[in-house]
Amino acid sequence: ESAPLIRKTINVLDRAWQIEALAVPIEQSPLWTLPRVVLAGGLIGSLLIGLAAGSFQSAVRNAGQLRWANTRLRKEIRERETLDRQLRNFFDLSVDLFCIATTEGYLVRVNEAWTKTLGHSEETLLSRPFFDLVHPDDLESTNAKLGALAEGATAVNFVNRYRHADGTYRWLSWMSSAATGEGEVFAVAHDITE
Repeated sequence: ESAPLIRKTINVLDRAWQIEALAVPIEQSPLWTLPRVVLAGGLIGSLLIGLAAGSFQSAVRNAGQLRWANTRLRKEIRERETLDRQLRNFFDLSVDLFCIATTEGYLVRVNEAWTKTLGHSEETLLSRPFFDLVHPDDLESTNAKLGALAEGATAVNFVNRYRHADGTYRWLSWMSSAATGEGEVFAVAHDITE
């Protein structure tokens, strides 16, 4: 059984507008069903309403795509957080000093061995140039090695001294390489202090 058709004529801006709509409860009406508006004798209004209905359908479709994209993004964020946690756990297993630094001389990420070996907090280590901790007699060679790393060289058994929080120095033997063009240095240092 078809729903009854409701017709109403209204006057707007000295023009007669006829509105036709099916009398269907809203919960039974599909989203794309909109009332048909027919200008008195005119097809243009019907076309405009048809275009609006198409825009509405497009918006509904886009909202569904946006929900899918948001769900996918949330999943990727959870996966990255898991990988980050796994990397941190692996990073902190070593008694050697692991770090990611910049070619400008700043530590970006350090493992727990840094704080245990040198006595400085992670915040202190990340907040200032690592050259502040290098022994004055080792600054020139350390700066030259960092420049070579930035050019694509690797450092094997490079030795310098870093200042402990108590003022003494620790001898460190380094293995380092850089991501060429990205300004990052990946390094591992072994404490060889006797």
